[in-house]
Amino acid sequence: MNNSTTGFDCIVIGAGIAGASVAAELSSDRRVLLLERESQPGYHTTGRSAALFTVTYGPEVIRALSRASAAFFHDPASPHLAHPLLEPRGAVFVARQDQQASLARTAEELGPHVTPLSGPEVETRVPLLRKGYATGGLQDASAADIDVNGLHQHYLKTFRAAGGVLQTKAEVQALRKEGDWQVDTNQGTFHAPVIVNAAGAWADEIATLAGLKPAGLTPKRRTALTVAPPEGMVPDRWPMVVDIDEQFYLKADAGKLLISPADATPSPPATPSPRNWTSRSASTGSKPPSTWSARASKAAGPGCAASCPMAIRWRGMILKVRGFSGLLAKAAMASRPPRRSPAPRRHWCGARKSPATSPPRVLLKKRFRGTARGWFNRPDPRPPRSACATCARARSLT
Repeated sequence: MNNSTTGFDCIVIGAGIAGASVAAELSSDRRVLLLERESQPGYHTTGRSAALFTVTYGPEVIRALSRASAAFFHDPASPHLAHPLLEPRGAVFVARQDQQASLARTAEELGPHVTPLSGPEVETRVPLLRKGYATGGLQDASAADIDVNGLHQHYLKTFRAAGGVLQTKAEVQALRKEGDWQVDTNQGTFHAPVIVNAAGAWADEIATLAGLKPAGLTPKRRTALTVAPPEGMVPDRWPMVVDIDEQFYLKADAGKLLISPADATPSPPATPSPRNWTSRSASTGSKPPSTWSARASKAAGPGCAASCPMAIRWRGMILKVRGFSGLLAKAAMASRPPRRSPAPRRHWCGARKSPATSPPRVLLKKRFRGTARGWFNRPDPRPPRSACATCARARSLT
């Protein structure tokens, strides 16, 4: 498709979980074009998620969207899925002695969704932890692994089955309003009255191309490693482990362990690249959760740590852009993408299918409304960490 193409009702920019889900929903009664700059959909954050469905992890708005998505995950009723999307995993939030206030506050906030654990009970569930490290915890027995590829393919197959058109290797080079919107890419020029910006970490760049003032979205990268577990330990059925203040997390992944310092370092949008982990300093000011650090760093080896863009400062943004007819932003699911994709795409598309004269506003329930600079884009509450500090903490996790 290397020519000027008209006849589309909507063009969605970005084929990650956000773009694919909204494109699938809109294609039920519209002619939709889905543009992806990479050679395949889901190359960035969608393909690099810890992939856990839980209603207890993240800020209030994320948990609410997860609860609203639960019915779909448990019964997707899709002809494009040959097996369930969820596999039981469980999650355990762990707390040191100095984190007891955070533990009590989180327990009160999450209420019946979690069960309190003593330190020994935490150690029984997660034998990797150093004895005495955790003095308490919370268990979310309902947490489950998400088949992210299956979920993403469900959206893409639904989209194609409805007549949607996917164009890969189509980086947007220009975007302007000439009657309909005109989108210039290296694969051709495309036209539609409605553009959906689902470009994730590149959302502000797309807005700039459209002549909009950037909303101030902050792409962030996260460091993660996949490492071999200690000899004699089989982590496959361990719950996901999350520090109560989200200073780290770890999760079994295909017989290995995915570990992360849960960093969120402001970074220009870019394709993640591996880093030489063994060249980083292992010094840290806190005692690590486990005595496994030397084996973990050796098992990881060079090139096993990668950072990926995390857009929108921990919150998703779903809104109509004020003053620009036909341009809408569903910028990202990026901080917790797969587990909350069903609810936003249904709510967003349902609102979009309402009369076009509806006033511009954030398309969520009233208590979650806000602008890109408001509720959904508050700064990360944790103090920023330098790259070296991030690597040092990650290396000391286990």
